[in-house]
Amino acid sequence: TSSGSGAPASLLRKKASIRRTFTANSNAQAMLICGGESLAAHASFDPNYSQARKYIRNHAVGPAIISPLLTTGLMHALVEATFPQSIFVKNEVRQLQPLIVGVEVEASMEVESVMKGGDAQSHLGKCRGYELEVKTSAKRLLDGVIISEGAQTIWLPDY
Repeated sequence: TSSGSGAPASLLRKKASIRRTFTANSNAQAMLICGGESLAAHASFDPNYSQARKYIRNHAVGPAIISPLLTTGLMHALVEATFPQSIFVKNEVRQLQPLIVGVEVEASMEVESVMKGGDAQSHLGKCRGYELEVKTSAKRLLDGVIISEGAQTIWLPDY
């Protein structure tokens, strides 16, 4: 873990967390939002998409195990909320355990390293900033078991 020359000391080891409980409908909603009509038309049990969309939005559909899309999205949203001016560079997530509908989870993040410049800066020209490596995880609150873990790289402009 290192902090590059001139990097704000307050960034290194910065932590944040958020708690969330996903419902039976969360999976279906995420699939409709992320995939849009074309995904829904092919993934739906109903060939009439408009009828399926209305049903899915009002009923629990699918298994009791929630898609990794939701925990990954929760961890990414936490990083983005903590650093709203950041630019996403890359993300890596490993799903370790299933997440069951109705189980409360806590997503957390911690800045592991700060480096002046970084890969994103080369694409942005004369902008100055810092590349941050952020460790992320999501755990079940009931027993503390890690469900997902990973890392995000973001670039933070130096205003």
